[in-house]
Amino acid sequence: MSKEKISWKQKEQIIFICEILLFVIGSVLFLVSRVGNLFNLGLVAIMILFCMNILFSIKNFKENFLYFFMQLTLFTFQISRPFIGMCKGRKWWEESFQKEENIWFALTLIVITETALYIGANIIKFFHIKIRENNTRSSDSIFCKAEFVSNLRKVSMLVFYVTMLFYLIEQFEPLIKIGTGNYLDYYTNYSSSLPGFFHTLASFARYSICVFLATLPEKKKTFIPLSLYVLSTIPSLLIGVRNPAMLSLLFVLSYYLLRDYLVDDKKWIGKIEKGLLAICTPALIIFMGVYAYIRSGLKIVSGNFLTLIADFFYGQGVTFNVTAIAYGYREGIRLSPHLNFTFGDIIDYIYRGSIGQKIFHTEGLTSANSEFNALHSNNLSHILSYLSMKEDYLNGRGRGSNYLVETWFDFGYVGAFIFSIILGIILLYMVYGFGKRALLSTIILVSLQNIFFIPRAEATGWLTFIVYIQFWLCIAVCYGGTLFCYKTKLFDRLKRKKAL
Repeated sequence: MSKEKISWKQKEQIIFICEILLFVIGSVLFLVSRVGNLFNLGLVAIMILFCMNILFSIKNFKENFLYFFMQLTLFTFQISRPFIGMCKGRKWWEESFQKEENIWFALTLIVITETALYIGANIIKFFHIKIRENNTRSSDSIFCKAEFVSNLRKVSMLVFYVTMLFYLIEQFEPLIKIGTGNYLDYYTNYSSSLPGFFHTLASFARYSICVFLATLPEKKKTFIPLSLYVLSTIPSLLIGVRNPAMLSLLFVLSYYLLRDYLVDDKKWIGKIEKGLLAICTPALIIFMGVYAYIRSGLKIVSGNFLTLIADFFYGQGVTFNVTAIAYGYREGIRLSPHLNFTFGDIIDYIYRGSIGQKIFHTEGLTSANSEFNALHSNNLSHILSYLSMKEDYLNGRGRGSNYLVETWFDFGYVGAFIFSIILGIILLYMVYGFGKRALLSTIILVSLQNIFFIPRAEATGWLTFIVYIQFWLCIAVCYGGTLFCYKTKLFDRLKRKKAL
């Protein structure tokens, strides 16, 4: 037994040495490429740093899978387009029609985040033993008692099923109003006719399922709720919005892997699940690539399945261009009357939300692309799209954003570096902290619904829910209902009554 432990420890040390070598080689090559203005060499350096992070991820995949997923989305949205261009022998740095300094800016930010993520992940790994000890479940708290958690599971499941009806109606409303494939109309002309309380109840579905899953139910009891959660994204997909469907599938996979990490009485990722992943992943990538052509009314590219997969990644990698374009419009963006992009959604919710409008006498943001949103929100995507493609933006198109460029605008290169370190810490802490306390696990799960999208979205958009009244209202309903059932022994009485 001791020999096996020593053997594994030696393997980890060898892998760590390889990671350091990759870091040194990648860093040196990037510096050389920058001095010599060699774009392909700079991209090779980035791929070496990417491989360093992938090697770190697979070294202990059961702990590092969230970090691995972030690396995949970072590659998809930020690295894939120039990488595919290089593999095809093209001058990819000229294809976005940006100045060379803009391209180098985008490459530099990728190097910064790949390095900082690795540092953050290693910091949390070094301290993970203390974190585990500090997050042990306290048996003295009523919220940690098995009976209370069991009641919370039942109450949250009931809340989910009831509010999912409202959520589905909310999701089908734009589909009924504007039809399938009209995603541009969705971003320009659509506005909901449903009353405010309807949207509040609908939002409970996304939160209550996380409360339910945080109670660690049996695998078979999660099948229907998770299936409903994924299927509820179909209306958005039919309109032409693909992100909710992809993120919901990644959320389900993350939850299964989290449960596997906890090593409870049942294995969550078995042979069947692995087989489905092997078959469905390339099929899904191909479908999403083809669907991009369908929703835009373009002719589908011909070729084998590898060509279709490469085309998918190339299309998604447009965010690399967004980073370069943002740098080109940096002066205009800095002149906009924004407060902060990194925490923009949180600021806008507090300052221009329904309560903020009454307290600060402000005007609320519109639900569609508009000049008001571009000039008065703290959303980089709006102002960048407005400055760089005004007519297209007002007609429903947009460039998007990403955490790299947002943190750079607010805090410079140092800020982007520190944010990425924190992100690396968070990705592993989510695994270590999950399953210790129900509320903490709920927050982790709600965060996982959107965190993997930040390489092409707002830096803290995944965390905005923490200031939403709807989230805390849902928590209050679930925990308040559970406390009532726990004190009155309601479920026990119902069970005895049913037995009679």
